[in-house]
Parts: sequence; C-alpha cells; structure tokens
Amino acid sequence: MTVFSSERMRFRPPAKTDLEFFAGLYGDKETMRFIPPHGKPATRSQAEARLTKLIAHWKEYGYGMFLLEWKGDRVPVGYCGFRYMPEMGEVELGYYRPAFLGAGYCF
Repeated sequence: MTVFSSERMRFRPPAKTDLEFFAGLYGDKETMRFIPPHGKPATRSQAEARLTKLIAHWKEYGYGMFLLEWKGDRVPVGYCGFRYMPEMGEVELGYYRPAFLGAGYCF
C-alpha cells in the first residue's frame, strides 16, 4: 500500500516482507551508532523484533515510520516518519539509510 509518493520515491508502511532490508539496516554498525544500543549492530532476530514494533505502531496509532523505496523498481532506500515513544512522552522523527546520504533525499 502506497500512502503517498514523490517524483522519485514511494512512501508506505513497513511490512513483514521487508525483513531483508531491515536486517541489513539494523545490522550496519554505522547506522546503529545513532540507534540504541549505540554502535552495536543488531542480529537478524533483533531486526525482526524492531520491524514487528514498527508495524504494530501503525496499528496502534494510525501513523508511523514509512519505508521509502525507489518508485521505478521499488528497491528500499531507507525509512523515515514519526514514532511515538511512550517511555519519553515524545514523538521521534526518523531518518534515511546512510548509504544514500548525499543523494539529495534529506538535509
């Protein structure tokens, strides 16, 4: 399901079929230096648990992080969006995958 799109990208909620992408993202040491526990790449099962939480967030709150994919071939680029953090009482703004920094998608 596409929620919206730009000229180059599609934005949609993450799905269980995105596990390979998220396992690669959370398994990347550079990416994980920004995500607790800082600097420790996640295992595949930990990445799956994180993905499950992202999916559950959409069901509970009606919004969440979007998976971003190239519009033409639907290759995942990263994810961004909002996530409520009840333990902090705040909403977090997510980010893109570092491999695509400098490609003109974020500032």
